[in-house]
Amino acid sequence: MSIKLKFSATVAGLILMVVISVAIAVGLRVQADLTHQVELRGGSLVKSFGDSAMNSILSGDDTALIDLASAVKVEDGVTEAYVVDGRGIYRVHTDFARLGKPATATPARAGDGVEETAESFDFRREMKIPGAKRAVGTAHVVLSRDLVSKAVRAAVLQIVLIAFVMLAIGVGGAFLLGAYTAKPILYLAGKAKSIGAGNLDEIIEIDSTDEIGVLAKTLGEMTVGLKKAQVEMLDKSRMEKE
Repeated sequence: MSIKLKFSATVAGLILMVVISVAIAVGLRVQADLTHQVELRGGSLVKSFGDSAMNSILSGDDTALIDLASAVKVEDGVTEAYVVDGRGIYRVHTDFARLGKPATATPARAGDGVEETAESFDFRREMKIPGAKRAVGTAHVVLSRDLVSKAVRAAVLQIVLIAFVMLAIGVGGAFLLGAYTAKPILYLAGKAKSIGAGNLDEIIEIDSTDEIGVLAKTLGEMTVGLKKAQVEMLDKSRMEKE
């Protein structure tokens, strides 16, 4: 493998390692931040919904209760809004097929809080009159996890796009750097081959002070030494003949 390809492969590998590490770190950070934002938003929505729903339940206004649930349902990311009464029955639900039916195990839980699943966040708020022993019911607002997953995917996609640009620039730069580095080496290799073939009049023209310059200087000194030794051998041979 040529130096140019080695440089390119090394730089590409390093860039990919950095990009993968950054993508994982950013993805986790974005997920954590957005999850926290969703929790704050869900808590605010269910509090507002629960307080209003309790007033409607106490006044027996089921029409207002349905309107409240419908209004919450149109909020971005909300998949369900419902109220479970004190008997564990769906008093109102954005899925009208569930009205009047027993609630599932999760809605039957008491107190304020949130239940997380792989698909959603189910925020609940207990509707209880101060001083009363029994709650009027529990309000629920369900937010989809797509709010988080879509944002995480968008953030990772941006990193990947930036990575491709960085990769193209990095590989291109590494290839040029490899070509720049290989040029004097190939030049010296050609000179060494010519010297090895007996051409001791080769002139090596490299004026750099780096490792390549040291190698060129050494090769030049070696050529001078070989030529001097050759001249001495010829003189000695001529003197012996005389």
